Amino acid sequence: MKNELITVIMTSCKAYEDVLEIHELLMERHWPDCSFERILVMDEVTPEAKYLNGFDRVIVTGKETGRKNHLRISMALEKVKTPYVIFVQEDMLLTEKVDERKLLCLVDKLDKYQAGTIRLVPHFGVEAKFSNELEKDIVEYGPNTPYRISYAPSIWKCDYLKKISDRYIYGADFERMGTEYSRELSEKTLGCKNAVYPYMNGIFRGKWDIPTVKFLSYYGIIPDFSKHALMNEKDLFKQAFIGYIYSRNPKLISLILNNFNVGKKN
Repeated sequence: MKNELITVIMTSCKAYEDVLEIHELLMERHWPDCSFERILVMDEVTPEAKYLNGFDRVIVTGKETGRKNHLRISMALEKVKTPYVIFVQEDMLLTEKVDERKLLCLVDKLDKYQAGTIRLVPHFGVEAKFSNELEKDIVEYGPNTPYRISYAPSIWKCDYLKKISDRYIYGADFERMGTEYSRELSEKTLGCKNAVYPYMNGIFRGKWDIPTVKFLSYYGIIPDFSKHALMNEKDLFKQAFIGYIYSRNPKLISLILNNFNVGKKN
């Protein structure tokens, strides 16, 4: 019997099946007893692929949704039966065991503080505090926080997520413009001071991140570099440069991206 509070949506696409396979290997190791329904949503799937075995339901949205990554999430939300949802991407690779008790306790915080979402990992580089000093483990990301609406692993009230998701078809728009839109909504955005969903991103702009590949080697997992190459020196410089620019003034960068409609769309 699946838990009736939370559904976990995994979003992926045909081009990232190799990464999804690795995600599921780590899922088997770090969260094999997941009591929540797991839904996989993809544009296309390979019939009888091993990665399908860990999911309770599979939603195939069609080849035309391949690059419209957030459209797939909106389509999956139409099928969700629980009041809360967590959505993750296939390159968010678990590094440690997930403690479901902590996740369920955070659901109570959403209701208690009239919040729409609670981020399961810290949002580094931004100021955040919580008005209730008795809450030592959570913070609130105010209306002016850059990327307060994000693809970072979070627990969402399903209705709140759907309200924002239905406006966008690309993940970048969901994060940037969804942050702007969230200022019009009454629900708070909360976050955990310490990571409750322990993971590391495997892919940066279509290539394997080197620390992730080193981590995978501890488990004897070697990615197929013919599908997604390893980052080179030029990629590493670009990654560091973008991170530095953003860290200097995240509010200004977000404002420029939104107002001039620039940046990566998916």
